[in-house]
Amino acid sequence: MARRLLAQVLLALVSAVTIGVTMGVAEGRLLFAFNDQSNAYQPRADNDRAIQEYGLAILLDPQNAPAFYNRGIAYAEKGDLTRAIENFSRAIQLASTHADYWNSRCWARALAGQLDAALVDCSESLRLHPNDANTLDSRGLVHLKSGRFSDALRDYDAAVRLNARDGSHLYGRGIAKQKSGDGASAAADVAAAKTLDQGIEGKFKRYGVTPGTSPTPTTSGTRR
Repeated sequence: MARRLLAQVLLALVSAVTIGVTMGVAEGRLLFAFNDQSNAYQPRADNDRAIQEYGLAILLDPQNAPAFYNRGIAYAEKGDLTRAIENFSRAIQLASTHADYWNSRCWARALAGQLDAALVDCSESLRLHPNDANTLDSRGLVHLKSGRFSDALRDYDAAVRLNARDGSHLYGRGIAKQKSGDGASAAADVAAAKTLDQGIEGKFKRYGVTPGTSPTPTTSGTRR
């Protein structure tokens, strides 16, 4: 087992050096080459490979907060929310002032049905980075799944004011309006959201939220 692990590390080092030369990365920044290589897999949804590469980066530097964070994203993309939350938590332990880390754990916890803990994470993210549309969107989902529709409406409304071209903000606001009794205005938001993102209804269904029904906890799914 030890020989196999050593072989993997040596292979990864060779790969990282190759990437470093190609990208003009200095020899002393091999860990950044690991991260760059892993990021290349994400758009192709090759999350298993990304997880492996981030794991090697972490093996070489256990204090590498971005590697834990990005590995958490890859696990979330796979629907493994437990491991995603574990990695986001480690990233937060190492770099607690990164608002994105708190927001990502908030989102993962919201999808996992850990709504009280998710709310704490979103609130901390907004304390670190006030008026961030994506975090307001995350907290809006937490409120929506918790049945706090007026709070959800307030957060989604603020997110829409910051970015009116995001389908998630508009759809979330539409659902919050509908559940608050404002059907006509809700329909306009939902229609606008579907124009921006034809798959938005399916995404919210995976989050455990559908029009006309009470939100339910989910155990898997990704943000967008």
